[in-house]
Amino acid sequence: MYKIAVIGAGQLGSRHLQGLKLSKLKSDIWVVDNNSNSLQIAQQRYEEGEVNSNQTIYYLQLIEQLPTELDLVVIATSSKPRLTILKSLLAKVKVTNIILEKFLFTGLTDYDEAEQLLQINHVNVWVNCPRRLFDFYVEIDSMIDKQKPLVMEYTDSNWGLCCNSIHMIDIFMMLSGEKTYTACFDGIIPQVKDSKRNGYIEFNGTVNVLTPNGSTLRLACVDDDTVQHQMTIINGSHHIIINEPEGFMSVDGNKQPVHIKYQSQLTGAVADEILLNGNCKLTTYFESSNYHKVFLKGILDVYNKVTGEMHDRCPIT
Repeated sequence: MYKIAVIGAGQLGSRHLQGLKLSKLKSDIWVVDNNSNSLQIAQQRYEEGEVNSNQTIYYLQLIEQLPTELDLVVIATSSKPRLTILKSLLAKVKVTNIILEKFLFTGLTDYDEAEQLLQINHVNVWVNCPRRLFDFYVEIDSMIDKQKPLVMEYTDSNWGLCCNSIHMIDIFMMLSGEKTYTACFDGIIPQVKDSKRNGYIEFNGTVNVLTPNGSTLRLACVDDDTVQHQMTIINGSHHIIINEPEGFMSVDGNKQPVHIKYQSQLTGAVADEILLNGNCKLTTYFESSNYHKVFLKGILDVYNKVTGEMHDRCPIT
């Protein structure tokens, strides 16, 4: 019998819970959220469809109500409280494995503090950037010549540059075979926008990413609904176009359908892989943390210049 917890039962946390319902392993699952409405919605979503007789679900409002040992915890809160929640969890519970949602943390010092905490407590940790799990990205990865630079571009309207760039950077790093990058934020439009998530911000504009082997990623977010989603990847003789919303990609002119998996279709299989094998295909915390810090430092510099203040945190999630 495995013991699993989901902390944060909002929009994404409830989808993780739905995904866990597809697990093939016998488990007790604790869902924690201080908002009773979120717990109610999570319960409703979990109870949709067929019953999983291998699982028992408990709904809690306090971390202190969790059992003293857990095999896997998914922390699906927003970024601001995440480090505090991680500290509270590990002070109370012996945890073997954790999946963290992104954007990880809002302050640069949080990353090293979290790393020390995770190492001291001997926790295996991954960050949920799930494109690595999509079959068509795995197929593209097998086509890439890692000895040659990769040129990747992603453009769309109001797609949440601050919130979602880390997803694009993560898959770019996988495809390029690189582990480090630098980024230029000169193309960011100097205007703070309200995020769709209350208490967080966004920017529009462009970010340009460069790796040591010369691979490049251009991320463009515009405030123009006539601009359509477009991702292109060029490597050697390969020219690939991906349109995730419409569910297709074109490889060297040959168009084919692709399947975009929802979080509710992913978490169960990832959990089973972690619990049975002690590993999964998601990016480790220690690798993803480095990706996050480069991006956060750049966007924090922009935020400080635009506001004329010296913040040590940038409220992105």
